[in-house]
Amino acid sequence: MWLLITACLTATVTAQPAVEMTPATVEAWADALFAKAQEGKRYSGAVVSFVQDGEIAFSKGYGYADYVAGTPVDPAATTFRIGSITKTFTATAIAQLIDRGMIGSLDDAANQYLKRLQLPASDGKEITLKQLITHTAGFENLVFNIATDKTLKTPLSAEEVQWYLPELVNDPGRYASYNNFGTAVLGIVVEDITGIPIADYFEQNIFTPLAMNHSILNMKPTPTRGLGVSYGFLPNGEAMKAPHRSVHPFHAPIGGINATAEDMARYMIAHLDAGVSSPDPLMGPAAFSLMHTRHAGNHELSSGFGMIFFIWDWNGQKMIIHGGDWPGTHSGMVMFPDLNAGIFFSLMADYAEVPILESIMGSERLIPVEGVVVDTPLSNAGVIVDFLEYFLGPSIAPRQTSFKAGDPAEYVGSYVGQSAAHTTMGIMLNFTNPFGTVHVEPAEDGGLMINGKGPYGEIAPGVFWSDSVQMPLDGFFLDSPLFVFSRDEHGAVDYLSPQIGFDAWVKKGPLGVPSTYLTAWAILFLFLLSGLLCLFYPKVQGNRAVKWLPPVIAVLLIVMPVILLAGYAEGDGVVNHLFFGRSGRFVWFAVLANLVAVLSVFGGWFAIRAWKDHYWAGRKLGWVLRVHYTLLSLAALLLIPVFNYSNLLGF
Repeated sequence: MWLLITACLTATVTAQPAVEMTPATVEAWADALFAKAQEGKRYSGAVVSFVQDGEIAFSKGYGYADYVAGTPVDPAATTFRIGSITKTFTATAIAQLIDRGMIGSLDDAANQYLKRLQLPASDGKEITLKQLITHTAGFENLVFNIATDKTLKTPLSAEEVQWYLPELVNDPGRYASYNNFGTAVLGIVVEDITGIPIADYFEQNIFTPLAMNHSILNMKPTPTRGLGVSYGFLPNGEAMKAPHRSVHPFHAPIGGINATAEDMARYMIAHLDAGVSSPDPLMGPAAFSLMHTRHAGNHELSSGFGMIFFIWDWNGQKMIIHGGDWPGTHSGMVMFPDLNAGIFFSLMADYAEVPILESIMGSERLIPVEGVVVDTPLSNAGVIVDFLEYFLGPSIAPRQTSFKAGDPAEYVGSYVGQSAAHTTMGIMLNFTNPFGTVHVEPAEDGGLMINGKGPYGEIAPGVFWSDSVQMPLDGFFLDSPLFVFSRDEHGAVDYLSPQIGFDAWVKKGPLGVPSTYLTAWAILFLFLLSGLLCLFYPKVQGNRAVKWLPPVIAVLLIVMPVILLAGYAEGDGVVNHLFFGRSGRFVWFAVLANLVAVLSVFGGWFAIRAWKDHYWAGRKLGWVLRVHYTLLSLAALLLIPVFNYSNLLGF
């Protein structure tokens, strides 16, 4: 059914480019974009390379490899951190092993090739290589200890590898949900099959054959030679150097490559050629085809996954695409096989990292200065869409001429992304994660409002489009003109996907939405601070703990955020502790949460006793004190489900 609908929808779409894609037009586009962005300090350094017909047609640097030192970017020598584009190299390695007969099939169980790790089965079924390489395995996505500041021996031991095994939170194959762990395991597969470290494999089988002479999979905690230095800009125009965070060796296959723009151009040329005309290809055409074929996705009208690569089309033009993000650097790579062309770019761009308390309390350097323009940093998503709109025209709504529209009310609700932590304290990141939740509401004149934007009108069953939504240069893929809703086996609306389907947002009730608990936490916190007033309550004969319990809870609740957010040196912060796996502050945060939960139970008991034994009965307005005390006890007890959702309770 959906294949038929897709055919109907795409039949009216034109593939004619708005501007012919040539070296001259790409350079003109890049010059205009990055010149304007540099005026607004939206990046400190950037690089672009464009390939066409098997040649590096254009490469250029913008801004500075080191802003403070004034070193210009050199597209042939300055290396950039390409982030998750590294995943495509890991997929390339898997495809090579298939091509060489060392892996039988993507449908093989991953455990068949793993020696240091065994993945859990689901309902007796083994997780396959295809599920790992298409983000459909069902593991939760964790970032704790994703970086390192220590030199570690590689390959990692079995004990170290097994430490990273997360929980299986969804049935394998149910959702396509972007996941770091799956690709990290594929790196272990490469090492376990070949017997050599993944960095050496890349060097011998990809970098050297393609003459990517400045590229490296960095397994060390120090910057590699020639690496650009990223800066963010404060509102007063001051440049702040971004801290260097090296990827942990376990996660190196997901984001550890440093490369120049011209090296990445050679990589794109190899993939666009797809083993057809190169005298010494990385692998045969069948293996390249396997990489570039869509194998999974959440909906036919949103992008899907080949072997790691996003497979997508824009106005009928097929794209093989991937982005990469790491603090301080954002990259994008888009290849057009029918045009035999591809573009890579990387941005040293991000918000300046200031201590959280400073951002809350304010400081002189956070005050804008007249004549100094500091706009929001560029994003890779925004730059990609800007390029596509320039050369392929604005995204055209796929429309079906005849269908019965559904009731918009059945789509209304909150949808929570699955590419996140589920069973650890990391779930708290969803409280402020712009990717975490999608809110769908009815529009005034019909249709839907999605994350406050729209209105979206239904253009096919479960397919909604808005002509008024466009992605800004600092935007995310959730700023999408297209959203598609999928149903479960019972016909109920199950989840949604945007035009770039990197995740599945599953429909949840109010008790399954992070914002519910964030709001509850804030309200309960503020009310429980009034427990400090109990210090001035009259004493209760024979039970001194009664008046002290609410103030103790209030103080503990004040201390909890202080433990997480305060006392960092310049350049350090909670993000560093999360990335580097420094667990001390998080452990104490959880310990205090457990202590508050225990004290809350005692508080509930005291509230019952307050009415039973008539505490403060002899005092004027003693009943008011009992009501206040009871409400405090109830508020403290309500924190328990909030802490439980945040995975703070227990051990």
